[in-house]
Amino acid sequence: MPDRPELTAEKRTIIGKRVKRLRREGLVPAVIYGTLVDEPISVTLDARELFRTYIDYGNISLVDVHLDDDTHTVYIRTVQQDPVSRNPLHAELFAPNLLVRMTASIPIILIGESPNLDGVVTQLRDTVDVDGLPTDIPGAIEVDVTGLEEIEDTVWVGDLEMPDNVDLITDEEEPIVRLMEVQIEVEEPEEGDEELEGEEGVEGEEGEEGEEAAEDDSDEE
Repeated sequence: MPDRPELTAEKRTIIGKRVKRLRREGLVPAVIYGTLVDEPISVTLDARELFRTYIDYGNISLVDVHLDDDTHTVYIRTVQQDPVSRNPLHAELFAPNLLVRMTASIPIILIGESPNLDGVVTQLRDTVDVDGLPTDIPGAIEVDVTGLEEIEDTVWVGDLEMPDNVDLITDEEEPIVRLMEVQIEVEEPEEGDEELEGEEGVEGEEGEEGEEAAEDDSDEE
């Protein structure tokens, strides 16, 4: 069996508003569905294990969910979270047909550092689209940027090394990451601001003169 993350599930009979009790017990209601699942299966998962697996592997890595004597290989499609506590509220687990090719957007992760400290490494693509069997498609693709030594050095989609039996869909001439020159912008005052400052100065002087005149008139009275 491939080395995949694992979760243990239990069948769930509690539905509706009563699932709040499950959450208080540290469990998350979830549903397993997919092309090979006759009917959606309602289950519960340990909240901490689910959240940790989702954070570590995302929604594009296969996970083995053990339920009684069966094992369902799934993607954690979505995890609904409480907007305040961020605790998981519900999860959807999609079980694909592992023998049928599919398309997926794979996240790109940059590793390493450029030896050129005068440039800035700029990621131009966050994902690439690929086609392959679910068991062959990687959860992420790493791109090493240590080879970016000169300004404008670029890693292209065509430079990626894909696993066997996985084909790129994204155009190979698309740039992924580039070492770019640092742009320093110097803000200059706008013409309108200079005129406004001048007008304020004139108005201020006139205002002071007017106040002095008013004080003289008052003394004469």
